[in-house]
Amino acid sequence: MSGGESLPSATDGRRAAWVLAACQALYTSSVSIDLTLTGLVGYQLAADKSLATLPFSLIIVASALSTVFASFLMARVGRRAGFLLGATVGATGGVISVYAIFHHSFWAFCLGTATVGVFQAFAQYYRLAAADSVPAHAKSRAIST
Repeated sequence: MSGGESLPSATDGRRAAWVLAACQALYTSSVSIDLTLTGLVGYQLAADKSLATLPFSLIIVASALSTVFASFLMARVGRRAGFLLGATVGATGGVISVYAIFHHSFWAFCLGTATVGVFQAFAQYYRLAAADSVPAHAKSRAIST
């Protein structure tokens, strides 16, 4: 919880946990799509085929480099604002990636996938936020959901 936020009621906490579970499911789906398609698209766009997996690698590197920043930012501005920012960054990365595919630009695709990696840094906190939204006895269930 960031400063000034009160603890949610049990009903609000369960609702928040379900919303965050849906977000986690969408995030996990996006990771699966990235894993499946990014290498193939990279192969199609790269002039040097040895760089085909660079876009996927940039997702991982950008996520790793942004995770601590995402944590500190959400501690400062709140999780809701942090998750909204993360989703906006992810949508921007998706738009950049689509643009790159349509314009056959490998390096723009790399930029788009790196931006998606920043989104993933924020999305990794959905489960923790779900656990914090419910009473202590329901934390393990919220995380597993």
